[in-house]
Amino acid sequence: QPLPHPWWPDRPIAALGRCEGGPDLAALIDANDRLRRLIESGSPRSLLAPARAALAERLAEYLDALLTPRQLDPMAGVAFSGRAVLAPGPELGLDQLGLPEEIAWTLLGPRLRRELPAEQIERRSERATAELDARLAESWVLLDRAPSVLPTSVLAFRPVRVAERVIRLHPLLCPLENADFDGDQAVVLLPVTQAGQREAGERLSVAAHLQRDGSLLRWLTPQHEALWGLARLSLHEAGRRQIAERLGRAVQGPDGYLTRDALQAALEALRDERGLEPALAAARALWQLGVEQARLSGASLSPFPAAALAPARNADPDVALERADEALAGVDLDDPQLGPQALAVRCGARGSLAQLRGLVGPWGWVTGTDGKRVFLAGSLAAGLAPAEMLHLAAHDRRALGEVVLQSTRAAFGLRETGRSSGFGVLARARRAERPGLTFASAAARGEIDPLTDPDTRLLVGLRP
Repeated sequence: QPLPHPWWPDRPIAALGRCEGGPDLAALIDANDRLRRLIESGSPRSLLAPARAALAERLAEYLDALLTPRQLDPMAGVAFSGRAVLAPGPELGLDQLGLPEEIAWTLLGPRLRRELPAEQIERRSERATAELDARLAESWVLLDRAPSVLPTSVLAFRPVRVAERVIRLHPLLCPLENADFDGDQAVVLLPVTQAGQREAGERLSVAAHLQRDGSLLRWLTPQHEALWGLARLSLHEAGRRQIAERLGRAVQGPDGYLTRDALQAALEALRDERGLEPALAAARALWQLGVEQARLSGASLSPFPAAALAPARNADPDVALERADEALAGVDLDDPQLGPQALAVRCGARGSLAQLRGLVGPWGWVTGTDGKRVFLAGSLAAGLAPAEMLHLAAHDRRALGEVVLQSTRAAFGLRETGRSSGFGVLARARRAERPGLTFASAAARGEIDPLTDPDTRLLVGLRP
């Protein structure tokens, strides 16, 4: 029997069409069948009334579920997306992303339903798996690690299926995403249209970013342990030959060992002479060589690193700092006690002279708990007195607060809210608890949305 429309009681609704991918109709069908059986069996009004009320309730629930506020909120979860923790993927190419099985099947599996029986997809048969891998190889997915404030925060990759429940990213690409592997989460998104796929590869791939801004190559220069391993290799002729083989040219730093600046200049020269792809291939090969050499070196931090550098606590502060710096400047890079750390600072792989001095010499001047400058004569190796540790904590807390303030200033205004302030149909629907009612009411009145609000234009894929 026709029922009053839940939103317009003066309008009857007699039938519903199925909505592909919409909410489940089972509860509504069951309620409808129950009312039909009661009518056909000539049941009394006392039984028909609650059955009709139950059907009306299921109908209202179904219509409300067709469109929810979450589906209109770009700050909420996005359809065709998945989230996982980032993990290293050194075996991947710079245009590849390791995608967990569960995410790969969820995102790309629906495309297989047009060609394969559902049973094969559900049990992930050998044929279905092969078809999935083929779809992955020809698709682009987007990786985003929030906060998305860098020009390279969103990168496009060719997905590769992996067994683990992590998203694998080549470590060389971490600076582009401002990411590391200490529990960072990232979201992966699948552009579902042909135009979206094409735009992802043409504008958001690593190569596309580098072609648009060549200076980004500096972020793909090996660093940290990879750069340290290369710098250590460059101390000897045999190691310099290994570097030259992968780079296609000899390279050396100004002080007799490889530095980050020298390596970056060499990669940029290779790009200018032979193109972007050879430069990226060389960067990846050098990263692999550097990491392997760092592992094989066995280098570590001595439990008693250069204790002789620590001056007496009653020494003149400026004299103590100068003598510690002089001692660090003369450290032999082959010295097992402090050589690895000195090389890391000098080649640009990690740390600074001030941090190294704080490890083995006097920590130096900090802003203490009372806001005044305080000299810390202790070091991490020799130990800090309780009062020194308290001053250092206050100093670091202020520095961390300043970093937060600078980050807030840089990001403020990029996206202050996910709710539109406009008055068009879409803007009103995004603020509504029942957006379907907003759209249906506008349609009933014949209202047309001019889409002049920047947020709503972005939501539907138009330029703001």
